[in-house]
Amino acid sequence: MFKTRTKIIHKKHTTENKEVISKDNPLCQCGCGGEVSLYRGKWRRFLPLHHTQSISHRKAISNRMKGNTLYLGGKMSESARKTISERQKGEGNSYWKGGQAVISGGGYITIYKPDHPFCYKHRVKEERLIMENLLGRYLTKEEIVHHKDRNKTNNDPSNLQVVDSSEHHKLHWIGRSRVLSEETRKNMALAQIGRKHSEETKRKMSISRKGKSRKPFSEETKRKMSEAAKKRKVSEETRLKRNASIKASWHQGRNRV
Repeated sequence: MFKTRTKIIHKKHTTENKEVISKDNPLCQCGCGGEVSLYRGKWRRFLPLHHTQSISHRKAISNRMKGNTLYLGGKMSESARKTISERQKGEGNSYWKGGQAVISGGGYITIYKPDHPFCYKHRVKEERLIMENLLGRYLTKEEIVHHKDRNKTNNDPSNLQVVDSSEHHKLHWIGRSRVLSEETRKNMALAQIGRKHSEETKRKMSISRKGKSRKPFSEETKRKMSEAAKKRKVSEETRLKRNASIKASWHQGRNRV
């Protein structure tokens, strides 16, 4: 039963180890020093959520749990975890919607397939399942299902095409003109200043250009290149190298004659 107001003893309010009875301002019995309020004409024993902090409450819980090894160590066994996990799957989950198709954040239709080897959060895109059924095998991570009409929810087999990442990128850029602004062009040109190709890259570029005739420059392009060359400053070391190469080529031509 609830103790009367005059019998409430607060051990925190003591003077010279003598217990004092507080009649006017009863305090929380957990020892925090906070003042309690009236509830239905009676003083509360604890402030809200302070009842678990009292020593008597802790002792009562300790005595109640003596000899109980169910929660010893605070860890569940592997079998218990598996049992709880299985109960939360499928129809046992409160969020279960029958496993029907759900449109993901990217706009694709997904199907609940937890046993699929390439599932993500127990779901697989519907277009991938359709193509896998048609091909009779699982699609790899490198393979992408392309929608020909660009409609992500139209998963008709005639509208689907299995491609790799490179082909998928080209298909989505067909018919698009990539116009760069002047500022972007300047930034790209500045980024190329000081960059040098490795010997391997130079070799690949040379092989790719073999047999290809370069288009002749227009008069306007030639004029711009000439003006840019005049403004470009050449170091003394570069001049010496250039002169040496010209002399070497001249001597080689003379020896051939």
